[in-house]
Amino acid sequence: MNRSGTGIDEVRLDAVAPSQLQSRPRLSLWSLPHGGSSDLSGLLNGSPVFLIGGGPSLQDIDLEPLSRPGVVTVGMNNSAASFRPNFWVSVDEPSHFIQSIWLDPKITKFTRVQNRDGLIFDNVSKSLTRRSAAECPNVFFFESDLEFACDDFLTRPSVSWGPAKSGGGRSVMLATLKLLYHLGAGHVFLLGVDFHMTKEYAYHFSQTRSSDSVTGNMKSYRLLEKYFTALRPRFEAGSFFVWNCNPDSRLKAFPHLPYEEAIRFATKEFPEPGVVDPTQGLYDREGGGNDSAELFPENTASHNRAGLRRIDRSKHPRSVPAPIVNGAAPLPGSSGVLLMADRDLEWLLPWWFHCFEQTNPLLKVALVDAGLSEEGRDYLARKEVPIIPLNSPLPDSVYPWFHKPFAIAQSPFDRTVFCDLDCEVRGDISLLFHWPGEGISLGKDLIPSGRYRKFFRERYYYNSGLVGIHTGDSVLVNWCDETLKLYRKFRSDQEILNFTLYETEATIVELPEHFHQLRLAGDHPDAVVMHWTGLPGKNHIQKRMKHLNLPLHL
Repeated sequence: MNRSGTGIDEVRLDAVAPSQLQSRPRLSLWSLPHGGSSDLSGLLNGSPVFLIGGGPSLQDIDLEPLSRPGVVTVGMNNSAASFRPNFWVSVDEPSHFIQSIWLDPKITKFTRVQNRDGLIFDNVSKSLTRRSAAECPNVFFFESDLEFACDDFLTRPSVSWGPAKSGGGRSVMLATLKLLYHLGAGHVFLLGVDFHMTKEYAYHFSQTRSSDSVTGNMKSYRLLEKYFTALRPRFEAGSFFVWNCNPDSRLKAFPHLPYEEAIRFATKEFPEPGVVDPTQGLYDREGGGNDSAELFPENTASHNRAGLRRIDRSKHPRSVPAPIVNGAAPLPGSSGVLLMADRDLEWLLPWWFHCFEQTNPLLKVALVDAGLSEEGRDYLARKEVPIIPLNSPLPDSVYPWFHKPFAIAQSPFDRTVFCDLDCEVRGDISLLFHWPGEGISLGKDLIPSGRYRKFFRERYYYNSGLVGIHTGDSVLVNWCDETLKLYRKFRSDQEILNFTLYETEATIVELPEHFHQLRLAGDHPDAVVMHWTGLPGKNHIQKRMKHLNLPLHL
């Protein structure tokens, strides 16, 4: 991860995996008035969060993206007056903060246990209520102290919010970052953390400050800059990364990251604005040639509108049998196996290589990086596997399999065999490199599922988990073009590939029976590549990995 970049092209964020949180100490929180202790440690499971301060710079950004799925927001003090967060933290008396925060059950609130009996102030009628913080919904209380030290800041059983001495740089931000560390946040993106104040430039909400208050705050900012500079390496040793999204902030302890890039990172696994999450077929899901469910309904509208054009059933691919090749024949040109992985699939890499290397020790392998973790890249570096950054025109929010044709187009080999990571390579696959000269090499899939039976014939329906192809094949060019047009309409790369094969009446070199065997067709002793599709397939792989003492986490 590049932590020194200042632009979108220079910074690459890596997700924080749950396994990286195991070393973080636990922290007890109290839920009153019942007095129960709650352990929320690791609640966020590595998720990124946006921490909203009170600085006026918040007025300069579009807050709408903060309401999107996947964006977790945390407010401090009265910053919640400008944007309603998911979580909220305070350390001062409850009467300093707007009543609607305390009364809102949608906001999970954290404050010091010393504030449990503090009364809430009605900021509309300007009067103190009889309701205490402990009587408000969804409030958790933490033990705090004023014995601040960088060395044990993250490991102390209580939450320090600054030194005991007056003017020593006490801050709700110290307490908030400590809480987010224990709650399991991975990346923290700072908004409205300006570290600059004047009487005219104070907050993004209505609040004036005296000259003495401004002077005191500016002194605290200078001290906090030193504290955070010392804390940053300790944060990052615990896989806790803080970024400042305000390029003009005077807090320089944390690197700058553009707000737009932070939003992109947080929302990449969620639908784009205005796109409804597909649900069709989820209740009927059993699995199939691909892991994808029957998500997208059939639509026979013309191609230049929102739906799909129906395939001309008089057209279909032209299949030819795989030619007989002398097993001792040298590999043609530059030949190699191409993989693609992201952080969600990289756990399969030790198993895939374990199987592959037993029968294909001399074949070259390269991998397209669709979002690996640092651990994933380190694993490949140790195996001396070339890593190729994915270059795809599709948005990052799409399901990863849609990037497959663009990944294959980046292959460094003249003849490429693309292999899904849930494929168990049991035998010599070198024959695959001899066949693509006749056409794209594919194995047949099972009967097209659901409504796709109206699009594709059973006789001409192919699986995209194992693909043999040569550089410049027109099928790959057309597959990429159709993916750009249809990734919102089909459930996966496989259906778009078959659509392309039908439309272009492409030549297919059909793999011999059982060469590429699918899980739903049953295991077979003659399988050269056994494809463990779907959740049952992944469960089988995990059991095999445990039996082989292979790591389930990199």
